[in-house]
Amino acid sequence: MGFWSTVGALAGAKAVHNRLNPPTVIVPPEYEMISLKPSGLSSWKIKYRKKGSGSWQMMTIGRNYRSMSGGWEFHWD
Repeated sequence: MGFWSTVGALAGAKAVHNRLNPPTVIVPPEYEMISLKPSGLSSWKIKYRKKGSGSWQMMTIGRNYRSMSGGWEFHWD
């Protein structure tokens, strides 16, 4: 197995691990989470909206995030 084959295999394994182990997200009471999708090897995209609103917003978090202002909490297993 060549160097680039090994690198590709490791990147694929990391992507699968990321997809199978999402963070636990605690959402502030005034918001609702619409979706949580992996983005790359170590980040996640969170789509959310204010309760009762038709428009949505998106944020990207990485494994070094633990919390954000406004009551957002992220727990990584």
